[in-house]
Amino acid sequence: MKVPHSCKRDDWKDFPSVQKERYLLNKKIAIVGYTARSLNFVAKCAGLNTFVIDCFADMDLRRLADEFSQVDLDAIRDEKGELQHTAAYYLYQSILTNRERIENCDYLILGSSFENDFEIWERITKFKNYKGNLPKFAQNVRNPNLLFPYLMKNSIRFPKTIIFKIIQDEFHYTIHNPKGEVKDSPFTVKVNANEFLRIVAKCMNYPFVLKSANSGGGLGIYLIQNPGDFTNSLEILIKIRSPPYIIQEFINGIPMSCSFFANGNKVKIHTISQQIIGEHRFGCKGNFTYCGNIMNKTISDPNHPKNALITAELMNLALKLTQLAQLKGSNGIDFVLQNTNEDVRIYFIELNPRFQGTIDLVLACTGENLIQHHLKSIDQNILPNDAYLSDDKTYLRAIYYSPLDFHIMVDLQGLEFRDVPLIGSFIPNGAPLCSNIVKGNNVYDAFEKAMDDRDLMLRVLGLKNRIADTELIRTR
Repeated sequence: MKVPHSCKRDDWKDFPSVQKERYLLNKKIAIVGYTARSLNFVAKCAGLNTFVIDCFADMDLRRLADEFSQVDLDAIRDEKGELQHTAAYYLYQSILTNRERIENCDYLILGSSFENDFEIWERITKFKNYKGNLPKFAQNVRNPNLLFPYLMKNSIRFPKTIIFKIIQDEFHYTIHNPKGEVKDSPFTVKVNANEFLRIVAKCMNYPFVLKSANSGGGLGIYLIQNPGDFTNSLEILIKIRSPPYIIQEFINGIPMSCSFFANGNKVKIHTISQQIIGEHRFGCKGNFTYCGNIMNKTISDPNHPKNALITAELMNLALKLTQLAQLKGSNGIDFVLQNTNEDVRIYFIELNPRFQGTIDLVLACTGENLIQHHLKSIDQNILPNDAYLSDDKTYLRAIYYSPLDFHIMVDLQGLEFRDVPLIGSFIPNGAPLCSNIVKGNNVYDAFEKAMDDRDLMLRVLGLKNRIADTELIRTR
């Protein structure tokens, strides 16, 4: 069989890994999140013993974690396939069930799901071993009605934004225009549907973006090309996401993210990555679906000469957000980069007050352990040194999506893939299937290797012929 390009075997081959902190060795850490495989992997690399609660308990998590507990959301869904509560709620119920095990750990950290459920998040912070941001402050950067006025006051660039919710057929909205007059408390207007459509048409040029303030992973985000798109997409969005909703100017540029560390007062821009969004070659269906990241020295080194202007703006942005939300530990900023012959601009999109999806990509690319840095920045107020990045390699994290409905009957971890689903799991068409990290000589080479691995994966799963048969039926 062809050997895949997956680079799990050489995550640290070319790089001097950050020396493990002796005080962490053999200590216990509890990790809770919607999907926590990568957090567990990096924690084990720091020498920690792990107890993990997540919603998937993938094959590679089961093999590596010292203990784990799965919250099977599919078993909780009602007859319509819907959940009565958020994923954070069900994860918290598992925390309560495993309270004694968690309290016996030295540390408790969170992955995704909690940044949009402040009530549940607040309850978890009552655990004495909790290490992370506090929701009573972090909500300042997650609540759009608090965040955007603050950005305007501090002259931070962001897309023109309308925030709205619908109450008894009335649209309650505020407009945040970074080029307009700054107001202490943006004026909330109440109008009917027809008037709201006229206001949107007046304020926004097509295309623009419609999303929920609680969107994650690029799901529930729509590119609106005309009034019909807006009406249809809003009907869908209301069914799958809770308000408030956001209409935002579409910024034509490169989707980016950065990881930074904070100790409440100071910040350190650690690495920058280019996001892979809506990559249909990876099997995703949505235009804004998160499909991975790209890292190399030119893109990712904050100190690279080409990043001088970007890093200066990110430092200012990270510091302002840290002051607003008293941020600590590992945090991430999503932004759009516009790079023309005349100017370099960044447009702030979102702050995630938690670990990012790049955590094991950073480990593979630099040898830096973000969980180790996270705990040190919180416990000792020590921010990490500059990350080391090689000049000649590009690392790419790819998230592959299912091309059709099927039950998985092969263990892909033997091919060094990550986030490997359990044998027997049902994978719906368009759902995340697994992830992969490859190393290439450049961006083009890394993409080619990622696509080669995807082709190999589909063959091993026995899906190539099924895909061909499906395409043949469609063309008849």
